[in-house]
Amino acid sequence: MKEEYNKCLQWLSPLCFGQIHSEYYSVWEKGTCDWFIESERFKQWLEGGRRILLCTGGPGVGKTILSSRVIQQLIDTARTSSDKKIGVAFIYCNYKDEAAQTARNLTCSILCSLIRSTSLEPILALYKNHNCEGHNTQPTIEELVEVLSQTISQYSQAYIIIDALDELNAASRDNFIDIVRDLVLQFAQTEGTILSLMVTSRNLGLETFQELGLQDGRKNCERIEIQASKADITSYIEGQLENKKRLKLYMKKPESSGLRNQILDAITMKADGMFLLAKLHIDTLATKTSVKDIRDALKILPSGIDATYDAAMQRITAQSDEDRKLAVKMLSWVTCTKRPITITELQHALATEIGSSKFDPEALTEMTILLSICAGLVVVSQ
Repeated sequence: MKEEYNKCLQWLSPLCFGQIHSEYYSVWEKGTCDWFIESERFKQWLEGGRRILLCTGGPGVGKTILSSRVIQQLIDTARTSSDKKIGVAFIYCNYKDEAAQTARNLTCSILCSLIRSTSLEPILALYKNHNCEGHNTQPTIEELVEVLSQTISQYSQAYIIIDALDELNAASRDNFIDIVRDLVLQFAQTEGTILSLMVTSRNLGLETFQELGLQDGRKNCERIEIQASKADITSYIEGQLENKKRLKLYMKKPESSGLRNQILDAITMKADGMFLLAKLHIDTLATKTSVKDIRDALKILPSGIDATYDAAMQRITAQSDEDRKLAVKMLSWVTCTKRPITITELQHALATEIGSSKFDPEALTEMTILLSICAGLVVVSQ
């Protein structure tokens, strides 16, 4: 039975967000996002007083990490709840996965997540209906929504979290939100299951959110603007100072008196509520070779995301000619691929020589070297 069930899940959706969630949640620093978790508007949504919670914010303010924090709290609550059955489904949107992240596949992913703790009969019946007498077809959106509705109704309360909605292409975004929003409002009008939707996104404009039905003045909708608090940025920097071996080593030196506070004050001020800026500044400091170099760098930290990226590129171009060329080539590959590129693919792409008919494995570059020459602009997700 378990083998048949797993076969059904694989047939339904190629998307799996469990590993992605683990990676994002591992980046979360303890103590951050508390302002959001403890806010009255979030608590109202959590308890079903608001069915749709729209969380908007600029790039780099920590929306995805906040989503992972919320998701993990919901997962933990679902595991330990003894008085009611709680379902949790989540989506991490990524423009690099545009081909796979269609409205259909995303809907299937939600169904696969929620059906794991309920009766398997609806999905088994769906699978058999489309895989009989030699036929191998896919269910319609209407069939998927019907089974999803049946599945949700088996819970006391169910949550759907969609992170980075703005990264979906317009067609997929509109179709997918129509499906999920209509389900939420359908359950809001009936007794029994409470279905709640949380969405994070860059600000697409009031008119767009109104068209998507995520902000329309009704009591079912609530909106929160996301911006990292000063306390969150400070907690993040503290964690990074412990994680970066070179910086941690400098903190212990006799001549580094007051350095920790200098770093905290300078980066918190320059970050301006953006985790991304704080990360880039920390990455810059982690390349320095002495306490004096760190203090000097703190005096000239750039303000704003554009200036920070410019500074990173200046660090790249200041390297040896070979490292600079390899770093630029690497950034070009990472930027221009139509889907996320794997480590092995990137290494092979960089090792391929134009005009050569054979691949030479000796031309492969170690990933640690590749990461070290890109000034923190490239990261690896497992």
